[in-house]
Amino acid sequence: MKKMILALAFALAVPAFAGEARREARDMKEDVKDAAKDLGDSVKDTTHADRGTKKAVRHVKRSARHAKRSARHTKRQIRHRTY
Repeated sequence: MKKMILALAFALAVPAFAGEARREARDMKEDVKDAAKDLGDSVKDTTHADRGTKKAVRHVKRSARHAKRSARHTKRQIRHRTY
């Protein structure tokens, strides 16, 4: 009986740990994707490749990416905080 209870507890706990790993992997993937886009934006800024509306739209999108990245990092810090 004890073994069955232990097995049930283990089976219920495993998805919680797997979910955390998936979430971390997804966050890292998003960070890498955002960094690549930021690099492209930096190159365009350095070479003055675009002007006007295109540049403004690109900067707005970059600001949105930074806000999302900041939110992801804040969520990660809250999840890993121990009290």
